[in-house]
Amino acid sequence: MNLSSLFKNNQTVVLFIALFGVAVFGLASANYILAGIVFGVLVLSVFIPSNQNSGQKSILHASIQRVLKNAAYGKLEDRITNIPADGSSDSAYAWNIN
Repeated sequence: MNLSSLFKNNQTVVLFIALFGVAVFGLASANYILAGIVFGVLVLSVFIPSNQNSGQKSILHASIQRVLKNAAYGKLEDRITNIPADGSSDSAYAWNIN
């Protein structure tokens, strides 16, 4: 797990910055309980994995399995469609299978 999974989209970045700002404000205004709770939420959010593209990956993986299964039976006409252009290794693998 790395920190890049925390910052997958702009909304999570804005939320992280806002929570950090609230924690700093809580410390500056001597509201230590608020600052501690918000800081705890920030620390916990680093350890929660991002599942943003899990549905898209499962569809891509199912398509790859379908094409490979058909190729094992000698049906070489089948192709993988709707491959995401995200530069991931799964996308490259799908293009190579096609």
